[in-house]
Amino acid sequence: AGALRRLTNAPTSQRLLDIASDGRLLMAVDELGAAMLAHVPGDAEATDVSQFDNPHVQAISKDGQRILFTESGDAGGQHYKALLLERGKHTSRLVGPGRAMALSPDGRLALLMDPEDNETVTVAQVDGGLARHVSGGGLHYQWAQFMSANEMLTGASYSNGLLMLYRQSLDGGAPKALDGLPFLDYPVVAPDGCRVVGRSSRDVLLLNICEKTTKRVPAPSDALPVAWSADGRSAIIALLTQSPPSLAKLNIDTDAI
Repeated sequence: AGALRRLTNAPTSQRLLDIASDGRLLMAVDELGAAMLAHVPGDAEATDVSQFDNPHVQAISKDGQRILFTESGDAGGQHYKALLLERGKHTSRLVGPGRAMALSPDGRLALLMDPEDNETVTVAQVDGGLARHVSGGGLHYQWAQFMSANEMLTGASYSNGLLMLYRQSLDGGAPKALDGLPFLDYPVVAPDGCRVVGRSSRDVLLLNICEKTTKRVPAPSDALPVAWSADGRSAIIALLTQSPPSLAKLNIDTDAI
């Protein structure tokens, strides 16, 4: 007869799979989420430090005491939230709205990006204070990483243009295109501020921004760069197709894992 009536209004993700002739429904209730497991210096094993329902770790301070992460679930809202969790504390604190991108080398600044506005990058003070916004004058940012405390490396493009690498002062200077270097996904900047390891399609590449050189690094097809060792000699890669996923050190000089 065309009548419409509500059967359920539960605050979960539901999927209708089938309807029986007697009116019973076969439904699935999906509970999707993520967790943060931290194994920090001084702890015997990894512990679950999850705060909300869908955290994504973006950076860890050099001393291992601070974790910068994005909350993109219900607690994050439409614009997400960048939060900081400090070892020994049971609650995280807000750094600012948007996706967390990176921590500065001294751990005092964080780069954030609003998923609804990719034309600006926010430079937030981790311990409180006024944030400032950096614009690329029409660039659409994909990601941003610190090269130093005063400069960032970004992947970006102009409208209808090619994705390229740019370096830009955090004081708001004009971005400078790094011509001749390939675009990278999942970039991680080395402690020297010059070398960057990341993925380009199926390859893991090592770029030297200062010398403008490119090297293909032999690595498994599932390798995802996530960090550098403190001495800058090895890249830490995640091997995602293993069960369970694992981390490995990739020596940049010898290509040994």
